[in-house]
Amino acid sequence: MKALPGVLALVVSVAALSVALYRSPAEWPETSSSDERIRALEGEVARLTRVVEDFGGRDPGRLPVDARGPVSAPADAADAPEAADASSVPDARLEALVEKAVAAKAEEVVTELEIKGNKKPHIDVFAKALELTDAQRAAAEREIIRGQRETYRILETPTAEGDNLMSELVELIAKGEAWPGRDHGWGPWIGRVTTIKVPGTDQTYAERVEVVKASVRQAFKRTFSDEQWKEYEDWGADPIEIEDVPGSPNEALGERIRARAQELREQHPDGPPR
Repeated sequence: MKALPGVLALVVSVAALSVALYRSPAEWPETSSSDERIRALEGEVARLTRVVEDFGGRDPGRLPVDARGPVSAPADAADAPEAADASSVPDARLEALVEKAVAAKAEEVVTELEIKGNKKPHIDVFAKALELTDAQRAAAEREIIRGQRETYRILETPTAEGDNLMSELVELIAKGEAWPGRDHGWGPWIGRVTTIKVPGTDQTYAERVEVVKASVRQAFKRTFSDEQWKEYEDWGADPIEIEDVPGSPNEALGERIRARAQELREQHPDGPPR
């Protein structure tokens, strides 16, 4: 059920694009030759590109009215005047090309919406979406790993009472894997992370983690071009939760969680007494 809002958003976006982008070839400027019709097609595809790029991630209902274009279906041949000049009927091949261009652009936008809806993308998706160079990707990976290690170090820092929040986190996730569908205490754990201060500081554990995230974002900003940085800001991907970065401490953490989940299942195959 969690995926439902995302699916609805995509449906709304596609519906909006079909209204915003489609303009019947019959509405193109009148032309008297194939070359002119081809030029009209090129102009129309350029218009579609501008509309889609302008659309970005905005509310589909807020597209400029003049960019939406009227929606019209090809006229039924039976209703066409008998005396109509056949040369004025748009070439079906041109219409097919436009429809193909519209479909391709719509698919491109939908794909981008799907990607940008995920705030914890795979590193390959992250690098491709932002068009990172090899050097930029390597620099970004180093910063992601640094941010993850610093975050883990913060959570491993014992509280004033001697508790280890990272160990508690592993236990919570492992219990969720071993016995799904139960409340294992996420609320209290999050409450502690956001209210307990790291010993020797005036910041909570959550605030310290946010400082780390901010430092990774600043490193991205120094590495990315202005356009890439704006794209990243619009995306809002979590800088320390980019997945499958080679050498990430997440790999060891995942093994630790899986091992603990297996232990829990073996101790109580059907789950502990409620």
